[in-house]
Amino acid sequence: MSFKLGPETGDKLAKFATQAILHQPADYLRAVLTDLVKYVDPSVNSRPYSGQQREILSFGWRDATVEQQVVQAMSRGYRGTAVHLHGQRTLANYQNLFRVGGLAISILALFTVLGMANAGGPLRLGVFLFGLSAFALYIVPVLTVSYDFRYGIPPETFIVVAGVLGAASLWPQLRATTLPRR
Repeated sequence: MSFKLGPETGDKLAKFATQAILHQPADYLRAVLTDLVKYVDPSVNSRPYSGQQREILSFGWRDATVEQQVVQAMSRGYRGTAVHLHGQRTLANYQNLFRVGGLAISILALFTVLGMANAGGPLRLGVFLFGLSAFALYIVPVLTVSYDFRYGIPPETFIVVAGVLGAASLWPQLRATTLPRR
């Protein structure tokens, strides 16, 4: 089925999507789970229109063709138009150092779930607030739209805090089982 894209097609697309989800729940669940896994490994099952990849949203990414087109267009009205890169390497290094991805997200999510089950008092509240915020920010886009790497950037901070708090909640038990009593 094809739709002409525009404001008037929103209702038709919503009805179509609802019927597709109701009549193909396994396919919908598979698509949602695949898109969730892409936050850990973006190369999983790339399909058309399944969002931007991590490299495109990087300070180090450049497209020479686009740069050339922009320079040509701008040079019609301006003299001396050229691409100047100031601080790109510094920003790319910063981004690579602080961007959370892959296995780290999986481990932090595991610590978050363990912390939700194990923590008590204010620590538990922190794990729940940050953890549920992270999980919601990861899952809502793939439930409603599709995977796109940029949707995974905001929850990174929340999953890091929740994972660290979850790991901290496990520390007293780990410490009690590994250290000899005095």
